[in-house]
Amino acid sequence: MKKFITILSIFVIAFISTFYALQNVIPSFAQLTPANVSIDPVVTNTGLNKNITVQVRINNVTNLGGYQFTLNFDPQVIKISSITNSDWLASTGRTVGPLSSIDNTNGIATAGAFSFGTTNGPSGDNVLATINLTTVGLGSSALDLQDVLITDISAQTINTIATDGSINILAASPTPVASVTPVPTPVVSPTPIATPIATPVASVSPNPSTSPSTTPTPTGSASATLSLALPSPLVFVGEDFSVDLKLDTNASITGADAIILFDPAQLTAVNVIDKKLLPTTPKIDINNGNGTISISQVADPGTPFIGSGTMAQLVFRSLGSVGNRTLRFDYVPGVKTESNVIASIDGKDILAQPLDLTLTVIDHAYLTVKLLTPSENATLGHTLSGLLSDTESTWSSQINTDVSGTSANSLVDNSFIGQLKTFLFKASTFLRRRSALNIASGDNVLDLGALKAGDLNNDGIVNNLDLSLMYDQWFLSGTADFDRNNVVNTSDYWILTQNFLQVDE
Repeated sequence: MKKFITILSIFVIAFISTFYALQNVIPSFAQLTPANVSIDPVVTNTGLNKNITVQVRINNVTNLGGYQFTLNFDPQVIKISSITNSDWLASTGRTVGPLSSIDNTNGIATAGAFSFGTTNGPSGDNVLATINLTTVGLGSSALDLQDVLITDISAQTINTIATDGSINILAASPTPVASVTPVPTPVVSPTPIATPIATPVASVSPNPSTSPSTTPTPTGSASATLSLALPSPLVFVGEDFSVDLKLDTNASITGADAIILFDPAQLTAVNVIDKKLLPTTPKIDINNGNGTISISQVADPGTPFIGSGTMAQLVFRSLGSVGNRTLRFDYVPGVKTESNVIASIDGKDILAQPLDLTLTVIDHAYLTVKLLTPSENATLGHTLSGLLSDTESTWSSQINTDVSGTSANSLVDNSFIGQLKTFLFKASTFLRRRSALNIASGDNVLDLGALKAGDLNNDGIVNNLDLSLMYDQWFLSGTADFDRNNVVNTSDYWILTQNFLQVDE
């Protein structure tokens, strides 16, 4: 029996020792009654160009382990120079890490602090932080507390009520000016001025030679043009594309013959879609052997055509590699056996010299992503899965990186070519990364650099909630194992705290 008691005593002592060793790892229950976080003073009245301070206070807190808040303000009225953490969080002997971020352009400041150690946190009422600011404009600015998060020493959330504040910048009272009795101005009688006698002016008849001319402007000579146009500016290797055959004439015509020449080693004519600009199409011929397309359209007898439009749509397929391709008209001035447009009034060919169409065949755009993680595991390396998306469209792609942190090529939207695009990349437990790149045809590399780890709940900010999730995994393997050594410990804690209060890009 004595032996059993001795063994039981050893077990109890070991259990108690283990409990106290892990008291900052195993989460505790947060307090039930809410704490209050407020701006003190609630309302501040001051003048322009003043350096003042306000405090962020907390009341009715138990076992405080950390805090954070976001303050929204009007940057046209005040500018924040610094936010200083008070000594109260460290008053029980815990080690404190304060952090703050100030954006005086958009009027947003974020501040907070976390603590760790073997002692309890402070309880009661006190100052969390002091805000130092300068008044820069007349008017009022709210001190709006947002995203207030208070946690105990186990990173468990404490229910909190927030009370905002405000600052009123008042104009200085004007200095009174002594009253001055006005001196009367003497009135002087005006000297009479003789009225001049007007000299009569002889009436002048208008000069007929200066009257506006009504001579009509002579009209230009009859002419017509044939042209080729790309509906889409992008032509890709090995793919079909369309070219519009257009006719424009300022005189009535009986019909038009168009003969288009191309290099059959570079292009294949796939189809000709008749758009019936003129009502009758006697002939469409494709000859990929010698590289020609011939098409004729004629007007109905007694109903000549005048105007402009698309005669046909020519469908080609690009061959070979990237490079320039040329489409041209078979045309000799005055020769009706080549491309021509025949005037209905006298049967003359009124076609002007058509212009060649030179197009550039390009490759599709492909994107490779490169990134780094905090991994120290040579086998796993920087392998990662995440979603890459474009900020201005619905395009997205699932990205998987290898050990070096490099992904395979992803095909991007062809409309991106020639544009500066901004991409977002989000992987679980990492903050979202933003990066911009000019997209060219062919291969593109988007280097995201080192990702920021610590967003364990993927809410876009690294904070005490993520610390709580890390504590739940302590000495275990889990998502908080940022360095990938198969155990969550102080090394991963250091990584998280380096990114504490950082947010998605």
